[in-house]
Amino acid sequence: MKVLVNAVSARTGGALSYLRNFLPALARLGLVDEFVVFAPSRFANESRGLAPNIRIETSPCAEGGALSRFAFDQWMLRRFATRARVDRIFSTANFGILHPPAPQAVFVRNPTYFSPEYSRRVREVEGRIAAWKVAARRRLVAASCASSVAVLTPTAAMRASLVESGAADPAKCVVVNHGFDRDAFLSMDPAPDEAIRDSLARRWDEKILFYPSLFGRHKNFDALFEGLAALAKRGRNVRLLSTCRIDPAGGRFERRAWRLFKNLALERNVTFLGPLPYRSMPRVYAACDIVVWPSFAESFGQPLLEAMACRRPIVSAGIAASREVARDAALYFEPFDAEGFADAIDKALDPAVSARLVEAGSKRVGDFSWRRHVERVVEILRSLPEGDHG
Repeated sequence: MKVLVNAVSARTGGALSYLRNFLPALARLGLVDEFVVFAPSRFANESRGLAPNIRIETSPCAEGGALSRFAFDQWMLRRFATRARVDRIFSTANFGILHPPAPQAVFVRNPTYFSPEYSRRVREVEGRIAAWKVAARRRLVAASCASSVAVLTPTAAMRASLVESGAADPAKCVVVNHGFDRDAFLSMDPAPDEAIRDSLARRWDEKILFYPSLFGRHKNFDALFEGLAALAKRGRNVRLLSTCRIDPAGGRFERRAWRLFKNLALERNVTFLGPLPYRSMPRVYAACDIVVWPSFAESFGQPLLEAMACRRPIVSAGIAASREVARDAALYFEPFDAEGFADAIDKALDPAVSARLVEAGSKRVGDFSWRRHVERVVEILRSLPEGDHG
């Protein structure tokens, strides 16, 4: 079987993390099948030579904006698939080839296109044009699903969002949980550089919260900042570590979050670490008391598994995907309830509650495996009917 893997959209965040885990796990299977992977150039440079049967390709046309990537997907990638006579196509990040030349499976992992709350907030903060762009991407995902024989989602919650919105035929949808390798993750753990080490140092009796996320419209920093302010009013000495940076001159959501951060006078309560090398993450988890996950739209939440692996309690927004992944390893709050967030932090700081959450997480994280994930994806690709192009 010759498989074309379309991963050109995997530039940052969860899409890039997925690719960085998926391909090494695929290489370790030792399959005779051939995989041609179109990926961003920054990823390709670090991933060539994984295995003889995995070839990494790049294209300057795929490195541009949304229109450039759409053109690449629909014309250049289609032409490559036809000329290379691929047997299957696997699109890893939401968008596939419309009317593809070979049976296609698409992995839909972006929940924001199907979140009414997300669309409402985009319209409210950024206006109709931004909301129209979200709607256009939602329609393109739906068209990609219609052109695919199989539609993969990482959780049942993401599958439900697709089906309820009418974007995908439920008969096509298959839940394939992301994987996780606890031992591989914990074995990275290098000594952090001096700047990170200083940020991780505990100040007196403070409690450290950690939010491992880039900035995004759906990441709910407003509720997070308001929750931190509520904790400060209660006399809690807490400090948040964040792997994002908020640009005061950035987009409207960033500017709004920055104004709230300044108005609440949270400079002593938040340390913006900025994006960190993945190999540094176990050390940061180990330095914190609680991992927080306030995002109101997620399809999975890989940091939840990372927190469990590092034996840290979790406080999460109570959305369906997070409940599905973390189960009893987290305390949950209503996504926009800052006082509810503060209440959950108070409870999680109780030693008995924390121990219960940690124990539940240690058991739950063992349910996930990148090897099993890749094996299931390959099994689905092999099962796609010949000549059925969606």
